[in-house]
Amino acid sequence: MTTLLVAHGTRNPHGVRMIGDLAAAMAGVLDEMGRVAFVDVLGPAPDEVLRTLHNEPTVLVPALLSSGYHVRSDVPRYVAASGHPAVTVTAALGPSAELTRAMLDRLLEAGWRAGDHVVLAAAGTSDQHAQGDIAITAAMLSALVGSRVSIAFAASRRGSGYPSVPKAVARARRAGAS
Repeated sequence: MTTLLVAHGTRNPHGVRMIGDLAAAMAGVLDEMGRVAFVDVLGPAPDEVLRTLHNEPTVLVPALLSSGYHVRSDVPRYVAASGHPAVTVTAALGPSAELTRAMLDRLLEAGWRAGDHVVLAAAGTSDQHAQGDIAITAAMLSALVGSRVSIAFAASRRGSGYPSVPKAVARARRAGAS
């Protein structure tokens, strides 16, 4: 059995390292070296990696925080294009209680204190499923921090209803000053 971790992809070297670290942590838990592929920005693409696995049973894990377009459209398209006959696709990593708890841990490490406003910054999407998952994550994080968490998009999408990250942070600062 092989595990294939599929991430979005980024040009940021820190983001690429983070995916490598996640794959290494996953390998440590599973006692197997997994593979990594990307649905966008850089390669290899999932179909390229699947073709190298010689029909070995494979579990594909979308390392994405919502069930948006990449999970519902791109991943199945890549699996079909590979011709690999033995692929099981898991759900996306989020939303989940474990990830939300990890977000709280990161906030605490960064010096967050009760009463500080939190902005959940997502990449940005026009996909309704992904927006719903982001709203679920924000609600779960709100329950942990004890106050409403705002949602913002790094790449603001027209019609999403969510502000850009700079606008959301500016709003939070104005609200804190009043």
